[in-house]
Amino acid sequence: MTARRQAEKALALAERLHETATVSDAHYWLARVAHAEGDEASVDAEFAAALSEPNEPSSRERIATYRAAYAEILEGRGDIVEANRQLKAALSALGTRPAAADSARSAIA
Repeated sequence: MTARRQAEKALALAERLHETATVSDAHYWLARVAHAEGDEASVDAEFAAALSEPNEPSSRERIATYRAAYAEILEGRGDIVEANRQLKAALSALGTRPAAADSARSAIA
């Protein structure tokens, strides 16, 4: 059974059971598979679905991991601006702020 098929089965089961975190995990893995297959439109759609989970304390680390992985893919595409946005959102999900951004704000002010 292919990785795509496994992730699709996991997604279908998680949706039936209303397991939000597992639904997000399945979308994350579908995004990774789509990336490996070169299907960038599906990558974006699957990451959007994975990241739609509410940012609750129990999901923050998972969401940060998804955003960091998506940022790496975006950087590989050459979309540095969006990759940077995703990395900042990953840090925000963890409750941290990038030190460079803080320094830049201080220098501007």
